[in-house]
Amino acid sequence: MLHLARVRRAAVLAATLTVAMGAAVTLTPVPAAHAVVEGLLDVTVQGPDGSPLSGAGVTLYQANQVNPDPITDPDWHPVVIGGGTSGDDGVAHLAQEIPLGQTVLEVRVLVEKAGYFPQWYQAAANYTNANNVSMSDGNLAEVSVALSQKLRIVDVYVYDPVSEADLGNTTVGLFAVDGDGVTPTLTRTTNGSGVAQFKLGVAALDPNFYRIRATRAGYLDQWWVDPPGSSTNTFDGATSLDLTGETGSFPVNIAMTAGDPVPFAAAPKPTIAGKARKGETLKARPGDWDPIPTFRFRWYRGSHAIDGATAKSYTLRKADVGKRISVKVKGSRDGYVTTTRTSAKTATVKP
Repeated sequence: MLHLARVRRAAVLAATLTVAMGAAVTLTPVPAAHAVVEGLLDVTVQGPDGSPLSGAGVTLYQANQVNPDPITDPDWHPVVIGGGTSGDDGVAHLAQEIPLGQTVLEVRVLVEKAGYFPQWYQAAANYTNANNVSMSDGNLAEVSVALSQKLRIVDVYVYDPVSEADLGNTTVGLFAVDGDGVTPTLTRTTNGSGVAQFKLGVAALDPNFYRIRATRAGYLDQWWVDPPGSSTNTFDGATSLDLTGETGSFPVNIAMTAGDPVPFAAAPKPTIAGKARKGETLKARPGDWDPIPTFRFRWYRGSHAIDGATAKSYTLRKADVGKRISVKVKGSRDGYVTTTRTSAKTATVKP
């Protein structure tokens, strides 16, 4: 709680000045100066997720003022009477002098920060609809104001027009029109529904025009061209998306053409962890594949597949004694060549 000293000043001056001639002059009494009374207010500023926002401007206006022209000027507000800035904890500590003869000052609060929509307390769009806050001598008033971020939202949907399948695991990149057309400014990956969303605040992406490319294994790279087929599938032929403003919603659809599956960048031989002894459990370790596929496992006793042994682990039994065990790992992922790797065999299993 902020504690501020309040100074009360009172003085009445009455003196008699005796001059050299013996005459007396009486000075007129000076009226007492009124006591300075301050009301205290803490305004907590938060972002959409409830986190504190520093550097927000908090402005106070006297409440209950009349808008002279509410129809054509709904954003009218009276003259500013005070204000401050929120600190690292998101709190602005304000002290406001209360006029002579009053014990309570009614104010309305406006909070503003670059990249966010301005907000009156409490959740109002303008002064007229804002709530009053009472500031009184000797009491601390506390209010909270949550700001909504200004966003440019780009929703990119990627699909296969032949199979009509949603294409998840697709890399979608934003390329500045004045860039090299090779290095994306930002990328996102589509979800299982084939959607990649960019939520772009003022600080997240420079205002500019951008072009969009979708890249996925097993498909040809595709630049966004609107309408489809109206230009070449190149950076220079791609449609430019206007992201120069602070807000907006931009739906983008990209149809991709299937190509040949590509090999995994890395598909190492698996290894087996555990002791080769009856009753012990062996575990398959696939290694670091790139990208990570869906794995399937198959255990072998010598050169023969073991019935039902298709889990990542296998517990050695009587039939394994005197034999050597291995495991095959199959990796599969859309757009990639399905690949199988076989481990080295264990030592002979002991009883």
